[in-house]
Amino acid sequence: MLRYLFALGFVVGVVFLASPCQALITPGDITLHPSGQPTAETALTGQIQATAGAVSGAHSGDPNPPSPDDFFADAHTKVFADLKAGASGVFTLDQFNPNRTLPNGDPVGQLQGLLLYFTVHLKTGRQVFDNETNKVVNTAVLQIGTSLSVWSTNPAAGVNCAISPSASNSGSLAADPVPDFPSGFPNPNTLTPTQINAYSIGPDRLAAVIDPNAASSRDEVNAIHLDTESTSAAILAAFTGTGTVSFNYTSLLNTYHEVSSQGVIGWTISPKFDLEARVVYLYAGSVPEPASMGLLAAASMPLLARRLRKRKARLA
Repeated sequence: MLRYLFALGFVVGVVFLASPCQALITPGDITLHPSGQPTAETALTGQIQATAGAVSGAHSGDPNPPSPDDFFADAHTKVFADLKAGASGVFTLDQFNPNRTLPNGDPVGQLQGLLLYFTVHLKTGRQVFDNETNKVVNTAVLQIGTSLSVWSTNPAAGVNCAISPSASNSGSLAADPVPDFPSGFPNPNTLTPTQINAYSIGPDRLAAVIDPNAASSRDEVNAIHLDTESTSAAILAAFTGTGTVSFNYTSLLNTYHEVSSQGVIGWTISPKFDLEARVVYLYAGSVPEPASMGLLAAASMPLLARRLRKRKARLA
């Protein structure tokens, strides 16, 4: 069950290049949340509050404008845990079903807004340099992560997003006149966790290790669409029905390394990550009339404090 508390509006625009979304999603629709603000109840509530206020503001010119208290929200989530970089697949999210009634018997009405989240959370993985020469390596740089793409199978749903969280490290490598592995480094897949950690640490070694608790391990792309935006009409229609909305995802191992010596051994353990997909539907018991185009800016303005009605039970 969702708990609704007050929060302010969206921060928009500046993060578009960091986590790009194309197609029908515009730069002003995108916001990026660091690891400290996952799609948990508090952050999700804030986004729902912002959307409720934006819809109300955009319809303020109607004969009977709705207030945020008139709105309900449904959330549908899929989580795929412990995927390995290189994984791909298909997932679905439930459409908004308009053929229902509210607990008080009123019809649900039409979909008036949606929030769409895609979150990648890196769990494990590392890239390591081991100097096997008798000379100091002054500069070495390592980076490891995954590049995930998500797109909707129905182009009208307007989803085409890329997310690329990573971990990095830089420093120097001490000289190592006696090679640690004269016959070549062993296959990382055959090493125990203790051996992996031992082979990652030392003055002649440098490692970029994914820490699942670090802010850089988690990236989230979010989009908002309202029924008052002309570009969102087809998107809301694609998400409305009694079936599902289908998405494809694919991921790649994302690494970068730079070192000034050819006598350095490098090895990698591909990252594992969680993928979370979530859609939140905003709707009311009555259908407001279309608002004037001049009020569309409400979707990106800070919103005043209002409380959204708490849903007593999630609608099927």
